[in-house]
Amino acid sequence: MLLEISLHSSDKVRRVQVENYDPDEINEQRNNPEIESVKLGNNLYSRIDLKNIEILEESIADNS
Repeated sequence: MLLEISLHSSDKVRRVQVENYDPDEINEQRNNPEIESVKLGNNLYSRIDLKNIEILEESIADNS
């Protein structure tokens, strides 16, 4: 799955490939003051720096 991530600290948009993405879990992490960073793909982002996370491309399972 390909995600597009924007941050408060930068105008640069990042694209990150992830195997799994659970928006509810990420939302809980972003709103938990005890958590300092959120892992997306192979990258760590400051919880308070995350601005938007959008799915650009979803993996489609092979049904054959």
